[in-house]
Amino acid sequence: MSELLLGGRYRLEELLGSGGMSVVWLARDEVLHRAVAVKVLHLRDAAARERIMGEARAAAALSHRNLAQVHDFGEDGYPFLVMELVAGRALQQHLDAGELPPAEVFGICADVAAGLAAAHAAGLVHQDVKPANIMVTVDGAKLVDFGLAAPVGPQPVEDVLGTPAYLAPERLSGHVVPASDVYALGVLLYRLLAGTLPWSAGTTTQLIRDHVFTPPLPLPPLAGVPDAVARLCMACLDKEPSARPTAEAVTTVLAAADPESSASAAVLAAAAGPLPTPGPARHAAAQDGPPPRARWYALAAAVLLLAVALPWLLAALDRADRPQGSAGGMTAAPAAGAAGGSAGGVPSGGTPSAVTRPGQLPGSATGGSTASTVPQPGGGGTATTGTTPPPGATGDPSPASTGPVSFTTEAGTVQAACAGGGQVRVVTSEPIRPYRTQSQQDGPAATAYVEFRRGNDLVRMTFTCPSGAPVMNVTRGSR
Repeated sequence: MSELLLGGRYRLEELLGSGGMSVVWLARDEVLHRAVAVKVLHLRDAAARERIMGEARAAAALSHRNLAQVHDFGEDGYPFLVMELVAGRALQQHLDAGELPPAEVFGICADVAAGLAAAHAAGLVHQDVKPANIMVTVDGAKLVDFGLAAPVGPQPVEDVLGTPAYLAPERLSGHVVPASDVYALGVLLYRLLAGTLPWSAGTTTQLIRDHVFTPPLPLPPLAGVPDAVARLCMACLDKEPSARPTAEAVTTVLAAADPESSASAAVLAAAAGPLPTPGPARHAAAQDGPPPRARWYALAAAVLLLAVALPWLLAALDRADRPQGSAGGMTAAPAAGAAGGSAGGVPSGGTPSAVTRPGQLPGSATGGSTASTVPQPGGGGTATTGTTPPPGATGDPSPASTGPVSFTTEAGTVQAACAGGGQVRVVTSEPIRPYRTQSQQDGPAATAYVEFRRGNDLVRMTFTCPSGAPVMNVTRGSR
């Protein structure tokens, strides 16, 4: 891959990760002679450029040892982001490998909380705290991926983005507040300690409802977990944002629970006041008469009714933050969304469908595809959408193989992977009801596909590997 030179400066050497909308490369900065990670978008529309530019500015404005750094932004036919190459493994990979000792959990979450405190002090809310966006290194944990970061303030409900398992209830009503990151960190802490989420929801839609209405299950007594940490975890999960501790307070409690934590003495000295003692769990059904936040809950409930029909709520929850793989000890960034994915580091390759705009099908190249045709009225014709490989990639030799990448349409979710030599294979496929699988060609072959059917409606997801990363084309029609 030495012939791939991006922006006249960054030599692309190895594909680290890929998703429906972008790819991440291990690259060498030929000016400063250092290894970096470069994320290249598949899309070239103005909206994609603005989002990745916003990601770059958000991350570049922050400087903290627990936040991975952004070095540069540019365009070479496609927009690209140059990031710090973080040596380590994503927390999701540690989670998949088995349980972590409580002391290690305390240290990791203390580092994440310290990084969040720095972002909050700068007026930014990360909005996507999850295991796939946390890198664990020999020097501590780093929070990465500022692709969804937003300034504190109101946000249009249609712009709500995130991973359902970690979505704070106020996020559903368009509120961007630092307490939402603390809520997500509380979910993460609970999951790392208890091995499960704080709710027993069987579906993603039910999980979203639980965030708003259902009290979290109490954290069970666990060996090595002090009472102060258990109280902290439940306080972070309070339905009311103002009742949650600050990120600084979280840092203080967790760093005290783990004296070996890499959280600095300066952060601890500047931490916020005492941890609030959580009161009775709050949810709308438990109120006598109209609750004081009735207007907020009514809006959240309306959003929930709308959310049932949104594609990002139909993806299976355990696909929301599954890593795609790593190379040479450097874990690939999630390449997702119109310009989502990693900012400031190389996190795990989270499933692209986990971070998407409601109504936009992850991996389908809608909302900016460079190859799309509009379906004819009446539904009798076909509509094809597709993604375009990154600059300089077409015709280049592909790696021997890649990890699976998830693509989701309204008909189903398919994981595809490159098998080497330009061939592609379907790893898994799952229809979304009322669709069912009509036919499937798994490969490995030059082209693989899965066809889903609902009555006379057909959705065909076709996969190729023109550049070492799976690319999907979607054809919709009727029979």
